[in-house]
Amino acid sequence: MSATYILYCQTGKELIVYEDLTLWGIDAWAGRVIKWERVGKRRKPQDVEYSALPNYVWATMSPHQYYQAIGHKYVYPTTQMVGQKAARGLKEFQKMADEAYRAADEIRKKAQTPLPEFSPNQALQIIGGPFKSLVFNFRRIANPNDPLARKVVVEGPHGEIEMDPLDVKAAE
Repeated sequence: MSATYILYCQTGKELIVYEDLTLWGIDAWAGRVIKWERVGKRRKPQDVEYSALPNYVWATMSPHQYYQAIGHKYVYPTTQMVGQKAARGLKEFQKMADEAYRAADEIRKKAQTPLPEFSPNQALQIIGGPFKSLVFNFRRIANPNDPLARKVVVEGPHGEIEMDPLDVKAAE
């Protein structure tokens, strides 16, 4: 018989506890959020991951696994069993937090995408968006220094348009 527990962890060690519990075969969850912050003297913000619920990890485990989990060096013995009704609410919160993390991760991936390398007038095939499967000619990169606003400017039968760099590829 297993039950859901909320484990109180040392500050900043939630993800370590989560990874260790997962390796031990315990169904654990420690949500993450991505925040963009200016770190140190850097001029541009960087992505930094934090725990969605600081100091807490949720785990569904058997009594044997419970004693193994509270023996972890970053877990304090202050734990709380979660009732079935609260566990259902937790599942909804986990779903929302995971969806928000995936959306922020997509933004992070776009920010880390390198500049596309196309030559002037090179034929580009559109692989996403309303112009999917049409072929346009490459003109230039718009906003090359801002990775979140970077666009590929292409020209075709509809004139010049700006496309997301991930929605184009070299035509075959």
